[in-house]
Amino acid sequence: MAAFTYFYKVRIDVTKSSSGEELLSKWHEEAQAALGAIDAGIIQIWKDAADAVVYVIATFDGATAVEAHGTALATFGTLPMFQSGHIIIEEARSVLDYKEWAAYLANRNS
Repeated sequence: MAAFTYFYKVRIDVTKSSSGEELLSKWHEEAQAALGAIDAGIIQIWKDAADAVVYVIATFDGATAVEAHGTALATFGTLPMFQSGHIIIEEARSVLDYKEWAAYLANRNS
């Protein structure tokens, strides 16, 4: 089983909440789940300080990239804010650790 790493730009659709308080309450619920995954070393997440956007880097196992991406989408589907319609995945990219790229280049030229 291989590991595939993805970068996601995720927008939070603030119009799905009837009030700012409801939005922040839902986001707090989401943050508690995210902190567990961050502490477990499963994902890295950054919040855009000026926008309702978060950036996620996550690694998923799979026999193929398609299988890993399917697991990623299924995982997003379990999130409270996804289930309430708040999450919009604006960008998804397959990425690799730069050290892997550098090692490939070094081996290629050996």
